[in-house]
Amino acid sequence: MSFLPYLKRINLFQGMTDEQLAILEQSGHTVDFSEGDVVFSEHSTGQEMFFVLEGRVEILVNMNEESDEENAPIHTNRPGEVFGEFSFIDGGERSATAQVIEHALVFVLSRDGLEKAASVDPYIGYILMYNLSATLVQRIRMTTWELRASMMY
Repeated sequence: MSFLPYLKRINLFQGMTDEQLAILEQSGHTVDFSEGDVVFSEHSTGQEMFFVLEGRVEILVNMNEESDEENAPIHTNRPGEVFGEFSFIDGGERSATAQVIEHALVFVLSRDGLEKAASVDPYIGYILMYNLSATLVQRIRMTTWELRASMMY
């Protein structure tokens, strides 16, 4: 089954042709998660990023280093959104936990998968990394505005 219609709705894939999306689709895989499943845990390692095709995935940060039970939600990912991109970029530890809160279909792309796709069409890597940069800049700006607002009051 092709997931091309889903991939067309992902922000980081905007600007790619159907042919490029098909190459990318072959370079990754999909995973079906049930509600409550943990996609990855804070401090775990990994070099994949995840794209929500269906459902919702909540991002949680641990508020107490002595207990794994005090997690605070910081964001909910919906269809078309990406998570896990930090470790994808730098290969470092996961900065948060990702847990499914509504049955989710997720497209998984590893660093090796992107390299494989970019070896077929280098523009795929350019588009994805450009869109990822724009997404990260937008998130940093939002965080800066929120921090500034919290300091003013």
